[in-house]
Amino acid sequence: MAITKLQANIIDGIADTSQQLLAAMNKIATLVQYFNAEAISSLTAEDIATLGELSHVTPAELAAARNAMSELLTAGGGYATGSIMTRLSKITKNIP
Repeated sequence: MAITKLQANIIDGIADTSQQLLAAMNKIATLVQYFNAEAISSLTAEDIATLGELSHVTPAELAAARNAMSELLTAGGGYATGSIMTRLSKITKNIP
C-alpha cells in the first residue's frame, strides 16, 4: 500500500510537533532550574506587581505554574529508555 499525501502530512505533523515539544521541555527544564536558583519563590506580590503585564500574578499562582512545569518534566521522564521524551525523539527530523 502506498502512503497517501494525507498520511504523509499527518506523519510530518507528528514529527514537527514532537520536535516542538522536546524544545519546550528543554526550555521548561531551564526555567525550573532558574526559578530555584534565583529564589523566585521569595518574591512578594509587591515585587511581582512591578512586572507590568504580569502584575496580576500572585506569588501562589507563580509557584503553581512552576510546580506545573516541574510535573510536566517528571511526566516526560527525561531521556530514559521508553520515556515520553525518548518516544518523541525517535520521530523527530532532527536529533535533539
